[in-house]
Amino acid sequence: MLSIQQLDISAINRIGEVDRREHVTLKYTQVDGQLVPEKVDWNIPRWATDDSPFSANIRIKKWTPILEQGGAMFGALEKDALCGFSIVNPKSIEGVAEVVALFVGRDWRKQGLGRQLTSEAEKFAHDAGAKAIFASSNDTEAAVRFYLSQGYDLAETAHPKLYAKLYAIDPDGIHMVKSLDGRF
Repeated sequence: MLSIQQLDISAINRIGEVDRREHVTLKYTQVDGQLVPEKVDWNIPRWATDDSPFSANIRIKKWTPILEQGGAMFGALEKDALCGFSIVNPKSIEGVAEVVALFVGRDWRKQGLGRQLTSEAEKFAHDAGAKAIFASSNDTEAAVRFYLSQGYDLAETAHPKLYAKLYAIDPDGIHMVKSLDGRF
């Protein structure tokens, strides 16, 4: 039986268990408030086990301080297997929360886990006082379409000031934002 629960900070060391492999045929670029599609042929591998930029080790080092400073990690577990996770920073920029990470294992996709993990992150952020939440999504079709299906809008058109800050931090990300209180 699958359960979604907030995990202890030590669970960050388990992220490499989630099989992130994916074949990508379409990616997006964000240009002047629009998503511009581009055909690609990428095979995203499992997490690297070294200290390369896309390794679990580097992500653990990057995300641990967020958890130490009040963030939260939610996991999708079947028995003791980690099938997916989300990490949220409830106070990232000017009281706006951030979905720092969202990964669902290859064998668990299209079953509602991403929606459940995102929902838990949003509830946590809302309870911490955030009025909105953003995600700097990767540029793959699956990731972008997922966030759009969850009510996220392109930050460039929904909140230009926030977008300017996000773009300065990550010019290649697809920056999206969602209101948590209906007024953002």
